[in-house]
Amino acid sequence: MSLVSVIGRIKKERPANVGSTFHGINHWKRVHANGLKLCEYFNAAPEVIRYFAYLHDSCRLNEGIDPEHGSRAAMYIDELRDDIDLDDSQIKFLKRACSGHTHANPGAKAGLDLTLACCWNADRLDVDRVGITLDITQLFTKNAHDLTNILACKTKLHEF
Repeated sequence: MSLVSVIGRIKKERPANVGSTFHGINHWKRVHANGLKLCEYFNAAPEVIRYFAYLHDSCRLNEGIDPEHGSRAAMYIDELRDDIDLDDSQIKFLKRACSGHTHANPGAKAGLDLTLACCWNADRLDVDRVGITLDITQLFTKNAHDLTNILACKTKLHEF
């Protein structure tokens, strides 16, 4: 099984989320591209980030305030487990990344892990889509100022 299988299931099982203007597939593709660039830059593990990009907002109930969507995405991962090509420790990490992405705080310990930081930064680097200006103090790497150079990672979107 693979990421393509997971994306196919999300498209079939959660079509409203896929088509969401602010939190749908186009955002997920940008998070994916951002995450892969960040992994390369910070030498983090891309395997988790690939799945995070497509799952983190897949269980939203609306485009507005929905504080539990990350937790629902973490539970959805259990339903998709057979399609996800990660080992059990990576699955646990993916669930942590999804459940924590909304409430994550740059000062918290979790953000010290580079893979989590890259997941959460990849999402936050796309915040301008909802009319919010990126605040680098809300990013999770100590050398966040370098991320301004990475904003160019919003390059060609991957097509699946």
